[in-house]
Formats: sequence, C-alpha cells, structure tokens
Amino acid sequence: MIACTYVNTAPKDRREPDFTDAQADFAQKKSLCLMTTMQLLCMYRDLELGKLEPDQLRNRIIETNGRLPGFELEPARAKV
Repeated sequence: MIACTYVNTAPKDRREPDFTDAQADFAQKKSLCLMTTMQLLCMYRDLELGKLEPDQLRNRIIETNGRLPGFELEPARAKV
C-alpha cells in the first residue's frame, strides 16, 4: 500500500511517523507493505543511481509486512 502522507508538510518539517502503530499492526497482520510516496521517489533515485538492483528492491517489498524500513530522503548537501 502506497500512501502520500503529510502532503502539505515539507519532508524536513515532519516530526510524526508516516503511519500510526494501528495502521502498521493491521498491515502486518494482513501481510501488506506500507510505504510512502517519498520512499517510492527514493527507490527510483536509488535505482537510477545504481545503488540498488531491481530484484533487491522487489524482494524487500515482497518480504515486508508492515512499515517498509529505509529509503529515506537524505539531507541536501551545502554547496561550497
């Protein structure tokens, strides 16, 4: 299940988890993988940059019950 969480809040301003514990528990019991649209964007980035193989990504999604760990947006690097 892919959700666009905190649609009106910038990623750097988010303080709460994307999914509640109740949502994560439900997803785990139903063998659902919860991911955000931001994670989906990060997956695309990692695939395009060659940091991740498609089969690795597919397996992580299939094997996850509940919240999908990882695929975080990295802070922007300051340009010197």
